[in-house]
This record gives sequence, structure tokens and C-alpha cells, in this order.
Amino acid sequence: SPKFQILETLLLASFPNLQALAKKVHVSYSGIKKEIKELNEELSERNLYISTGNQVEIMGDEFSLRIFYTFLFLVAYSGDRWPFSFVRYDEITD
Repeated sequence: SPKFQILETLLLASFPNLQALAKKVHVSYSGIKKEIKELNEELSERNLYISTGNQVEIMGDEFSLRIFYTFLFLVAYSGDRWPFSFVRYDEITD
């Protein structure tokens, strides 16, 4: 889904503007604005938000971010597949 793509992409990088993020996740500019507005409504319950100021990035305290992304990836991947290409699972579990 576009929302998941946005959240996953923002975990790995920040973007200079909405246009750059929209291009990365293959969503129109108006579509990205709509998705971020809806995401921010949901994220506010977790004391998180997507900032669209100087950079587009997900903001909040580190603990809330860790809990949110842990839950997101557990639900999305059902614990069946390691979703990160930049680090091997055994590198962080040994």
C-alpha cells in the first residue's frame, strides 16, 4: 500500500521535499499529500508525525519510533522474512 511504502521509505531516509518522496514511492504529488495527512492522523495517536518542513521525515521520540516500526514490520512481514537488505539478521542477533 502507499502508506506502508511511505513509512518504510521514511525509516531508511529523509527527503528534501514531498516531490522527491512522491517520486521514490511512485505516487503523485497530490496523492502523497493526502497519504501523509491520513498517516499523520494515525501517527498522532503514537506521538509521531511526518514532518514536511525543511525535510520530509518521520519525527517523534526514539522509543515511540522503535515500538512503532517493530510493530509495523512484525505485522507486515509476519516474522517470516527479514525485510532489511542493508544488514543481515545474524549481524544483529549474535
